Amino acid sequence: MTHAQLESMAAPGALKAGGNDDPAVCEVYQFGSGGAVILEERGRVGRISLYEPGLTTVEGITVGDQAATVLEVYGDAAQRESAAYADPPAHDLYVWRSSEAGLRFEIDQAGIVSAIHGGNQTIRYIEGCQ
Repeated sequence: MTHAQLESMAAPGALKAGGNDDPAVCEVYQFGSGGAVILEERGRVGRISLYEPGLTTVEGITVGDQAATVLEVYGDAAQRESAAYADPPAHDLYVWRSSEAGLRFEIDQAGIVSAIHGGNQTIRYIEGCQ
């Protein structure tokens, strides 16, 4: 998806926040109450992030599901890594569909999916464009 396509899809009032010193390099678009966020990098969508229940992965995982459900659905493809800011047992689960596309599930200390990020290598970014 190009920048022009993203701009045309943005809901009226969508928050657009530069996630980088150079907006031509990276922008973050927040939609509605913030439940969906799109990261655009170098004019292309790099990541879609979900922070509220409702939208799901193709396999039906949504924010609010148990980490155990993610592991049941994705099995050995789900690779565990440390969470950036939360202490264990919080962690992230990565599912790579290819070397350039995947999902990151943020799992909170209660074992609940608190966020889902889908896209290219930008799913590894912790704060906006970094």
